[in-house]
Amino acid sequence: DGNPIPLSVNTDLSQGFSSRKAELGYAIDAQGSFVLSDSSYHNFTQEEAWYMTSVRTVLQGNAYREGSTYTVDTDFNSLATVLMIPSVAVFGGSPFALRLPSLLAACASLIFVYLLGGLLFKEDKYAFAFGFLFAVCGLTAALGRLGAPYMLVTCFLLGSVFFMYRFFSKGISSEHVRRGGLNIFFSGLFAAFALAMNSLSVFPVLGVLVLFGFGLRRQKLAFRNQLLKSASAADSALSEFSV
Repeated sequence: DGNPIPLSVNTDLSQGFSSRKAELGYAIDAQGSFVLSDSSYHNFTQEEAWYMTSVRTVLQGNAYREGSTYTVDTDFNSLATVLMIPSVAVFGGSPFALRLPSLLAACASLIFVYLLGGLLFKEDKYAFAFGFLFAVCGLTAALGRLGAPYMLVTCFLLGSVFFMYRFFSKGISSEHVRRGGLNIFFSGLFAAFALAMNSLSVFPVLGVLVLFGFGLRRQKLAFRNQLLKSASAADSALSEFSV
């Protein structure tokens, strides 16, 4: 209806307003929806205010008007909002509720890093070193407390790499066919989630696909070697029987 929507977030608009004009345009909500000058947003960063508005829009429903636009999902698509909805629905519209998914994703990422280090070097001390360095990294702490999907994407990508490397290193044996297949399944599932959240995930996912190709080649060579050993053993048994 042409009326401006008040905007109040933790950012300085007195300097460089023109450079932030496009960025502020992403925070414009649909007409008749939420107003960011609400006092409940004062403890959020600018990006968190966008996602909280998106989550509240979904939970409250009927926030859109016909012909209106809603452009909060600019860097990440709506899956990011979906993953934050359960926490906000249970704990309310608080910074804790919005940031809880990132915290859980950071903890899961730490586990994946620890397990991947153990797979790479076959020793617990190296796995602990990997996990420790990841835990004390400033970037991990920053993204792990931010109510935005960055750590969620990181967790999905790490999970995809871990399960694919597990397939590469262990393969699929005749005794554990299901276990080997599940490694491929979970790697693909985590990669799909990462791609669904952010299209830029395609670059690390391509690396996962390359690792999958090497894993298939290694599996094929192992199978061929097993056939050669079986054939050699059969020839030896036949020669002994003939003698």
